[in-house]
Amino acid sequence: MSNLSDLLPAGASAKSIEATATATITTKKPVILNVAGTVTQVGETTRSNTIGAEQSLNGGVNTQGANAWAYDATNDQYLWAYGDMGDSQHGWAHIVDISSGSVVEGTAVEFANWATGKASATCIGSNKFLIVYSADIGTYLYGRVASVSGTTITYGTEVAINSNITAISPEVVKYSATTDASLLMYLHTASYPAPSDDNIYLRRITVSGTTITLGSATTLTSVLNNGEGNSINLGMVYNSSSDEFFLAWREEGSSGDSYGGIVTMDGSGTLAGTSATELSDDMKGLGGLVYCGNDTYAVFFQADTGDYAHYCVATVSGGNTTWGTDTTYESSATTVEVWCLGYDSSVDKVIAVQKVQSASSTSYTTGDLSGTTITFAALTDFPVGAVLADMMIMYDPVLEQTVWISKRAGAMYLQLWTVTGDVTNLTASNFLGVADAGIAGAASGAIVVQGGTVTGLSSLTIGSNYYVQADGTFGTSASTPSVKAGLATSATALLLSGDS
Repeated sequence: MSNLSDLLPAGASAKSIEATATATITTKKPVILNVAGTVTQVGETTRSNTIGAEQSLNGGVNTQGANAWAYDATNDQYLWAYGDMGDSQHGWAHIVDISSGSVVEGTAVEFANWATGKASATCIGSNKFLIVYSADIGTYLYGRVASVSGTTITYGTEVAINSNITAISPEVVKYSATTDASLLMYLHTASYPAPSDDNIYLRRITVSGTTITLGSATTLTSVLNNGEGNSINLGMVYNSSSDEFFLAWREEGSSGDSYGGIVTMDGSGTLAGTSATELSDDMKGLGGLVYCGNDTYAVFFQADTGDYAHYCVATVSGGNTTWGTDTTYESSATTVEVWCLGYDSSVDKVIAVQKVQSASSTSYTTGDLSGTTITFAALTDFPVGAVLADMMIMYDPVLEQTVWISKRAGAMYLQLWTVTGDVTNLTASNFLGVADAGIAGAASGAIVVQGGTVTGLSSLTIGSNYYVQADGTFGTSASTPSVKAGLATSATALLLSGDS
């Protein structure tokens, strides 16, 4: 601090800068900093729903068994691992680049010269992936590291993770950059390495170069303290902002009890969690789960009641999971055969795509999440034939589009999907400050920045933190993206902090 004015309140002595507006800015509204150094008022624009044309993957390869995707955010490219039916279901993988909006593929390289079963993959740093996969016969579980140079893949040595009968779901290995380790979730169905009854296990995996080191196999219930775990209906998502793994699963047997809970993993390999929490309705099958931002997770499942398609939203605080109301979102969607879920953070929408038994088409719906309630649009038929299997939804943060992958008529396809909704120009890092007064387009004006106090607001709660909302308003709850504005020092004044 070099001037006495740094201690003074808003007005002529506020911490502010002069900036040129790209368009009219309303007084006391938050603004973002553009690359050119100009400023724009925080706000949203509405976009329509557009599903792009089918793009064939690997010449329309017919897949079965392994089918896993992982995204390398540093290099903006995907690894796709699959079982090739044209090669006796052997495991192959290659790099897929869609940064131009069109599919560009590297050369496929075999990672398993035998028939593969289920697979999961995760990016473990720039140009490096961990693939976990089972054998189709015997269902033993293996792991292998794929290193990438450009679009060329080379593999490390294959490692046996569990040399007895094992079952996994497509999304059960996730990487934590904080601890530089991955967490694996799998169902063990034989007497090794522990009890003879079925158990879900967790295992920490670290990689040095291409060498895999396995942590001890730990039963899920010993980490989460309660909630029986012995079913193939299991899933996991990772929350990078809190460095937490959210797990959901169905208990095997007639009860179909369903649970969810948070697991953490420290640098030494210790796994920890609080008590798992049970959903109110029994589950016949887990459709999947997605992270929806702000420590909120949505679980979709076929309920025991009427076989209807249900969802339930969990919020997490201090590692403790609280479930919202178990809700039927589509009473006609009974006995879902194929199901996949996603979350498009650019429009803050939950996405569900499904094919129900005996249906000749695949349908989708999108929903707006408020608290623990999702308001869904009516189901709409996807503009393709019925999906046979291997559906997957991913969100591409660079294109700000949803990527939908599916198998139809013995071939794999990718479609880019612009999901309808309001798109904000706010990001986690571009918030600059608040306009001290109205600014005309192409004119310059004062922007109160971090450390300054904005006055002339109304109805603030003294002592409350306020966040910039996607639509350019202020609120006491974090939006998506989460950008903190500051602290209310009076009913009309906000001290800007600018941190997330």
